[in-house]
Amino acid sequence: MKIEYADDNKCNEYFTVLWLGCFPRDVAQFKGSSNIVEQTMYVDYHIESVLLESSKGDNMTFKEFRDGASELHIQKVSELAEYMDTIGTQKEELEVDMYAAVVRAHVFYLLGKDTSALEALKGVEEAEELPLQKQGAFFKYLQGRYFVLKGLCDAGNAYEIWKNSITKIRLPLSKSDIASQRWREILYKEVALLLLQRGKKDSLSFHEDVEKIGLFQNAGTLISFSLFTLQGRVHVPLDSKFKHEFSEYLSKECRSIIKQQDKFPDAEKENSHLDEFLFRLHEPLLSLKDRNIIIKPDLHKEFVKHVIKNTYQSRVALKSLVDILIENGEFDEALAAFKTYAAYVEKDMEQKDDTIDDILLIVEVFSTCVTKFNPINIGSLHERFSFKHFDLSTILDFLDTYSEKLEFFLESLSKTCQISYQLPEESPLSFLYHLYNPELKFSFNAGLKREIGRGWYALARYAKYKTIFRSYTESSMLQGVSNLIWLSKNSLIITQASDEKMLFDYALTLAYNLQFEDSLKLCRFILKRFSESFKTWNLLVLVASGLEVKGSRSLDHHKPANLGEADGSQSKSEPSESKESLKYINSALNIAGIYIAHCQKSGASMAVNVKYDILQLKMTQVAVLESMSDSRSVLDMIPEVFMLYNELFETSELEMIESNQSEKKMANSKSHDASSNVSLKSGKKSTIFESNGKALNRKASRLMDLRHHKHAISKPNTVVKKDDGRSVITKKILSEVWLWTSKIYMKNGSFEDAEQCIVEAESTYQPTASTANCLGLLTSQKRKSLALEEFQRTLEEVENSASMYKKREMRETLLGISNLVLGDDEDAQKLFTSEKDKQADLVRLKNYLESFINCWPYGHNYSELWWYLSLIYEKIDDKNLLSKSLWKCVELEDTRPIRSFDCCEGISN
Repeated sequence: MKIEYADDNKCNEYFTVLWLGCFPRDVAQFKGSSNIVEQTMYVDYHIESVLLESSKGDNMTFKEFRDGASELHIQKVSELAEYMDTIGTQKEELEVDMYAAVVRAHVFYLLGKDTSALEALKGVEEAEELPLQKQGAFFKYLQGRYFVLKGLCDAGNAYEIWKNSITKIRLPLSKSDIASQRWREILYKEVALLLLQRGKKDSLSFHEDVEKIGLFQNAGTLISFSLFTLQGRVHVPLDSKFKHEFSEYLSKECRSIIKQQDKFPDAEKENSHLDEFLFRLHEPLLSLKDRNIIIKPDLHKEFVKHVIKNTYQSRVALKSLVDILIENGEFDEALAAFKTYAAYVEKDMEQKDDTIDDILLIVEVFSTCVTKFNPINIGSLHERFSFKHFDLSTILDFLDTYSEKLEFFLESLSKTCQISYQLPEESPLSFLYHLYNPELKFSFNAGLKREIGRGWYALARYAKYKTIFRSYTESSMLQGVSNLIWLSKNSLIITQASDEKMLFDYALTLAYNLQFEDSLKLCRFILKRFSESFKTWNLLVLVASGLEVKGSRSLDHHKPANLGEADGSQSKSEPSESKESLKYINSALNIAGIYIAHCQKSGASMAVNVKYDILQLKMTQVAVLESMSDSRSVLDMIPEVFMLYNELFETSELEMIESNQSEKKMANSKSHDASSNVSLKSGKKSTIFESNGKALNRKASRLMDLRHHKHAISKPNTVVKKDDGRSVITKKILSEVWLWTSKIYMKNGSFEDAEQCIVEAESTYQPTASTANCLGLLTSQKRKSLALEEFQRTLEEVENSASMYKKREMRETLLGISNLVLGDDEDAQKLFTSEKDKQADLVRLKNYLESFINCWPYGHNYSELWWYLSLIYEKIDDKNLLSKSLWKCVELEDTRPIRSFDCCEGISN
């Protein structure tokens, strides 16, 4: 399998790697080579290394290096210039000579030797006039670099140089052309600064400084430049009207093209101007959050469809359509469009002798679709992101097929770029200590690393789905976990551990796999970079608590950085102040308090998932303190959790008139009722967090009475304002808090209060499998027959196609049924009409449990399931399986965290 522009010629293989924004893996050893291309690559690589070292990780411009580089770095570049002088100047192929010339000019420019740089470029100036259509992709990249350096070295004539060449630098149209994209962005940044300088302005105006000056000779280039300036990362000052004026211009151009009657081309020709315009428009738009303001979604979609109708098998247009349809939630149409795209790719490969054209774009499209169509996302509150005309089996067949193809493309691309994912000595966290691919350490190839990383991550997410929902045997489940870890690690190797979400998911996977020490180290690494990753804080606390349960292992070597002093893992018999989990949760809540205070002070909004993660931290604090004493001791903390909910989720005011019956019911509730626990005296302040040594005080008068969360819309005397999409999520979260509270009351024998909490949960959101499980757990205390009926109804619900993804709920249901069926008291025996009926239920339960323990991690990692299985094996006298289940139960109990890791996964479906 070949990538575009690669053949058996060694130079062309090098050119392909360079064009993709990489360097050959052994480039650092090319100094002693006699090959001109290898010698030039050695200098080129070290230019970038010096720039990276000088910038200390930031994206330093060439001008900044000239103006502020240290003597040490100047000396290193001077040594490169001396080495460059030793490279022969005999006439080689044009691309070889041109590559040597631009690298030589680059070195001289960094040293401030502009005349020498221009002299180097003059040796290949005939390349200026060569028609791009007849040249290869690498030459087009070199020509762009040539013109940029020529303008930089001849500052007085830069405007004219770039005006005459800017249309040439815009080619080629390829996502894989990372090298050209880098130099095109350098050109755009320099042009923007030049326009500011020429106009003597502090900010650019679209009409005056961009549209009217005639610098951009076609609309595609003008749009490409304008979209570049709108990206916040480039820091180009724009006036307040720039975005609006550009939006009007763009809309006008799109409508004008739509009105044109382009003749549909035959297979031998293309309407390339349409592809070019769309590529320059769509790809930069994807990186802008406010793209729907710049161009209305309907117009964007209409324009893409126009391009499809007037081009022959345009993959650029189909890719754009897939992106738009997915963003709009039109998944059925997106799937159909993607299948057409994939068919075009296969046909193109057949016609080009297995050459893969623009492989990075292919990887991006496949990654997007494998990610978005993954059923692991089904069941979210956003129901519009679901398929209407494709059943689940069709989606799974699609994902099986195209995930394999995505892996093939990733391996092909990695092979071409000489990317490695292995070391002689591997460990789960080896990517933290070793740079697998030093030739990918530069910021300019971030796009390449990002897309390859997204590809591996998409495969990891699908592997997780298969491990959870399609593991029917223990061997397939274990193989799935191994594959999940491998794919997740690949994504982190290529992105060089820079993506927070990928890092957290990997840490959670390690925790689920009982690799607690590695998970703990990775959590601490994440928090050094992303201190406000509250779900990582939560995972850190839980993993630490699991290690504390072991008791036999010390955590002395896990000294936390900037997280407070730590003496290592301690057993429960030791003073509570020395527990790692307590120190971590205090640090986490401390930072959360600072974060909340900052958001309140600045007026910044918090995302719902961030609020939820902070709320989960508070619940984990309750669990930590409970583990040090008992459940009754934490009852007084329940109001703090509800107070924090009110602090975080400020929803629209509810106009409620409580009925006399409701008021009376709440007034007569027990003293342990959550609502009655909020009995703060007037003016008294409640401390939820301590931040930076100062208490974050909330006045009790700001807190809504817990009773006012009873969104009982079925009552005729209750008036509720119309809900928005967000209120559904916040209500669901509040319902979850009520159910959490009910379980605490049940632990303490306060069953009446627990029942009231379940009622509150149901009236707040809606009856769910979780509320049914809680109700079953409550009624199992005295009404076992009713409880069994409740659990059986819930089991039927979570087994159907619409709810089959509720594995956590199914686990709780099976535990509830097991507790009833395997009970040996007199009431438990009354559940069965006969001994035959009891044995039948026992066999049925055995089948359910044996199937569910192959669900990783929600079944396989839950000790109670193994315990109940052991009771069944004991009854049927299967000593081998009894021993296996008991040992697994012991293994899980020996490292059992204070809460399930489920609480780190975000808002449940």
